[in-house]
Amino acid sequence: MVEFFRLGWGFGFARYRPMRFVCAGGIATVSHWLLMAALIGLGQPELLATVVGSVSGALVNFFAQRHLTFRDRPVTHMAVWPYAWTCLLSWLINAWVFHLCFAWAGWPVAVAQGLATLMAAWASYFLYGRLVFRQGGQS
Repeated sequence: MVEFFRLGWGFGFARYRPMRFVCAGGIATVSHWLLMAALIGLGQPELLATVVGSVSGALVNFFAQRHLTFRDRPVTHMAVWPYAWTCLLSWLINAWVFHLCFAWAGWPVAVAQGLATLMAAWASYFLYGRLVFRQGGQS
C-alpha cells in the first residue's frame, strides 16, 4: 500500500508518464487560455493576446513537465534551449496540420484544431523525453 502513494518516486514512474504529460499540458493550456482571455477582456488585440498567452503557456509547461512528467530525470539549465526548439517545432506541426485539415480538406475548425493539437502533443511527448529531459542529466 505504501508503494501506491510513492508512484512518482520509485518503481513504476515511467508507467504513469503519459498521464502526467497530459496533466502538465492541461495546466499549461489553462494558463494560456486564462491569460489570453484576460488580455482580450482588457481590450488587447486577439492575436497579441494569443501570442502572449502561448508564450506564457510554454513557460508554465516547461516547469510542469519538469516537475510532474520528467521529475525522475536530472535537468540542467541547458534544457531550456532544446525545449525552446521543441516548442517551435510543436507550434509548426500544429499550424501545418491545422492548415491541411481546415484550409485544404475543409474540416470544421474544432476538428482540425483537435487533430493538430493531438499531433503536436504526440510529437512533443517524444521530443521532450529524447531531447529536453534526457536520462542521465545530459540536457
